Amino acid sequence: MECTRAQDLVLDELDGELDEAARDELRRHLDACPVCQAFAALQRRLDASLREGVPVLAPDAGFERRVGERQGAAWPEWLPELAYVAGAVLATLACVLVLPFPVANTWWIGGALAGLGLFVHSLLASAFSRLDAPEG
Repeated sequence: MECTRAQDLVLDELDGELDEAARDELRRHLDACPVCQAFAALQRRLDASLREGVPVLAPDAGFERRVGERQGAAWPEWLPELAYVAGAVLATLACVLVLPFPVANTWWIGGALAGLGLFVHSLLASAFSRLDAPEG
């Protein structure tokens, strides 16, 4: 086994993503390779230090329920997909409409379309931010 592969496996082992066969292969390599032994020891120390130094924050019991309620009340689940499709259709139509014009005219047409897009985006963002605002 190459050292780069062994070092990747060391990292996978720390994440708990290593099956038994790969773990055995890694152990055989570590028994024979002092460079990878040092790498594994360093990674284990770093992992332990991070676990001690960084607290694991967990949301309170009702957090997921409240988020789900707000998301469900804010807008339908299909709305983002519809927005992407509508944006793609509008961009395609804009291209089709602009292509027949000479290049000199497409600059101002593109600018006008970009400005219109920014205006529509700001209106929608304002409307959606009001939907997301906490009540009370």
